[in-house]
Amino acid sequence: MTQLLFSPRGTINRSLFLFSGIALFLLKYALDFLIVRILLDQVWWPWNYLYFPWQVMEGTLAAPFLMILLAIPFIWIGSVLTLKRLRSAALSPYLLSLFFVPGVNLLLFLYLSLKPPTEQSTPPSTFTRESPAISPKLPHLVRLFFVPLLSFLLVWFATEQLQNYGWGLFIGLPFMIGFLSMLLTPPDSPFSKGFKNTLLALALTALLLLLLMIEGIICILMAAPLALLLAWLGALLLYLLRNSYRSWNQGRIFSCSLLLLPFLMVIEVFFPRTPSLIKVQSQLEIEASPLTVWSNVIQFPELPPPTEWMFKLGIAYPLHATIEGTGTNAIRKCNFSTGTFLEPIIIWDEPNLLRFTVISNPPPMREFALGHVHPPHLENFLQSQAGEFKLIQLPGNRTRLEGTTWYVHNLWPEKYWQLWSDQIIHTIHLRVLNAIRKNAESIPTHSNRE
Repeated sequence: MTQLLFSPRGTINRSLFLFSGIALFLLKYALDFLIVRILLDQVWWPWNYLYFPWQVMEGTLAAPFLMILLAIPFIWIGSVLTLKRLRSAALSPYLLSLFFVPGVNLLLFLYLSLKPPTEQSTPPSTFTRESPAISPKLPHLVRLFFVPLLSFLLVWFATEQLQNYGWGLFIGLPFMIGFLSMLLTPPDSPFSKGFKNTLLALALTALLLLLLMIEGIICILMAAPLALLLAWLGALLLYLLRNSYRSWNQGRIFSCSLLLLPFLMVIEVFFPRTPSLIKVQSQLEIEASPLTVWSNVIQFPELPPPTEWMFKLGIAYPLHATIEGTGTNAIRKCNFSTGTFLEPIIIWDEPNLLRFTVISNPPPMREFALGHVHPPHLENFLQSQAGEFKLIQLPGNRTRLEGTTWYVHNLWPEKYWQLWSDQIIHTIHLRVLNAIRKNAESIPTHSNRE
């Protein structure tokens, strides 16, 4: 029995495969039912497996964590049985990847349970440097779309199910795309051919995300430089490994690469990181007195249409600002193209310093795809925490105006995304500061005297 359930060697007939699959599902369902019933006093239905555990549970994360932990041996056993059945049915071992696709794995199980026996056998899973990395019988379209489809499913899993934009998504996934694309390239091919396959996989993945409205074009463009670099590194690593070892188990490497990334994505959820409070400051000089500038700081009229390229792509930009009240009881409203920032004043030092907190953040951008798209990251990317305008009097009746924003974001690696977010906020600052300067300097000179 141990050899049957845990060793990937050998074969299994369809009757035993069907019986084992049903028995394992009933056992897993019974255990999950008890966990949910005991810990949460809820009912766990079979169709709840179509969702991730904590999407249909309320309360502690202990129950979903135990269910995921308990699923690990079942995943291994299911993978072993499926691999054995694929071998006995003379099918490609790479179809094992379908075992990890929700819904598709049920169709695969039914097909393998009904497929009649065959006398053909598949080649062993250990490949040498001289042997092909993939079966020559594998259809070209399967080779072409396997990595993009897998990548799309992992993006959907990380963003829609886990709602986690971490290292697994932005570091692990592009690295895996390059690694698998090179692995699925014939071993005698030059590196350039494998990297062309990598670029094609990246492009097809981006196209699927746009077509199925999981992500928009702005974030895909932002992630592209990092993804290209890491995909190149993944392809290069596999190429070097392939040319350094004459005999190595590529099938095992292939299987591990499929299992490792989803596991890391799940682990990230249970070890959340605290985002840093980031400060961005911009400044310019104005040919007007601080008192004149102050009146344009606390509120300003409608701004002209933007000319900056990032605003034309959909990044939120300021339209006008109003203020209700004076002093620390005032609330400033800065209206953007996507909504309104509510900014209660905490320091009112006229005409030197205006500082406020932010209690309401509109979406930082409008994403574009082939329809309406609103990915989860729009709720936590570029969350402003506080801001201030500081006015410093200069000689010659001039003023240095400094605009500062403190913000956080929950995209990782933090430093990479900070390059984009800092530039976005700096561009927003300059749009506002230039408008204030234009309004203040348009006031007659005699009105600028203190």
